[in-house]
This record gives sequence, structure tokens and C-alpha cells, in this order.
Amino acid sequence: MIAYSTDVQSRRKFVLRLAKALMTYGAPSHRIEEQLNAACEKLKLKTRLAYLPNIIIVAFSDEVSHTDELHFVRSSGSRISLTFLRLIHDIYRDVLHYECTPDEGSR
Repeated sequence: MIAYSTDVQSRRKFVLRLAKALMTYGAPSHRIEEQLNAACEKLKLKTRLAYLPNIIIVAFSDEVSHTDELHFVRSSGSRISLTFLRLIHDIYRDVLHYECTPDEGSR
């Protein structure tokens, strides 16, 4: 079992890459939001998400400094690729079950 580092940036990077990958490879919109919320909760990130067609708005909250970091994740087009969606799900599951770190999942 891997304990997550205190590096918030690596966990945030993983969530942003996950969002981009899910949109790029054609995940259903209801699954994108659900998976991102679950990932943020498990990675202990205070996050607000808004999903619009071809764009996800992600706001990371920092309770220490009382600031938000806003990101717009955009995908120009989504093609359905079940092979890549399966790989993304496997990485997502490994990170959330502590089998790999968010840094390894981002790579």
C-alpha cells in the first residue's frame, strides 16, 4: 500500500490529466463528473467541477490561504476508444486503491 505524499500539485495534476483523458477518449458525460468527484474525494482535494460539452471547469480550493486555483480543461474532439477508456479506468483504479502514486498515474 502506498501512502500519498503531501504534494498537492501532483494530485491536482493527476485530476486534470484524468479529466482530459476521459473527454478525449469519449467517456460518457455522467461518468466523467462522477469519476472526477470520486478521485478528488479520495485524493483529499477540495474541488468544484462544472462539466460543459468539450470543457470541464475545475476549481481547486486551498483552505490554508483561502484561495482558488481555476483550470479549464478542454478537448477539441472526443472519439470513442474503448481500449483507451479501459486503460484510463485501470490507472484511475490503481491510484484510488493506493497501488500507484498520482505522479505515476499522470505518467
